[in-house]
Amino acid sequence: MNQISELLQSVKIHVQSQGLDNVLELLSIFENYDSCEWENYLQKELKDEDSLVFHQDHDFKLLLIRWDKGKKSKIHGHPQGGGLIKVLSGALLESRFDSGNPQKMIGQFECKTGQLSYIHDELGFHIIENPYSETAISLHLYTPGIYAAKIIERTNENNDHEKGIKSAA
Repeated sequence: MNQISELLQSVKIHVQSQGLDNVLELLSIFENYDSCEWENYLQKELKDEDSLVFHQDHDFKLLLIRWDKGKKSKIHGHPQGGGLIKVLSGALLESRFDSGNPQKMIGQFECKTGQLSYIHDELGFHIIENPYSETAISLHLYTPGIYAAKIIERTNENNDHEKGIKSAA
């Protein structure tokens, strides 16, 4: 697939014909997006923003995120259908935490250009960050497209507070 519009159309066709319970149903479609066409968006729509939403409805959300050096999400989850991330340029570090004990890190994974990651609350919560000098660009696909994510705000080493927000990072 060479264009975001083709990816978006393929996802919509799948959703209309088969429905969508988990974003993993779209893994092969998402994985097949292999283009530098996203660079056009970087120069226009993303030059002053960190993210660009291509589509968002009840079924799914597709967005592009620019991760400058040092950018880091809060600890958050992806309930129900989960989320897919594909690194289009650069590298990201994903730190996963036990969903029952968000103080407990259960793993770290480096995701490089072309690699994918899947997250769901059953696997844990996560932080996505760019600790590297090169800016990273990632494409994200979530289902459902409109949901309340669980955000963990650390107030100190032994005390976390959960906070619901309208959408995930």
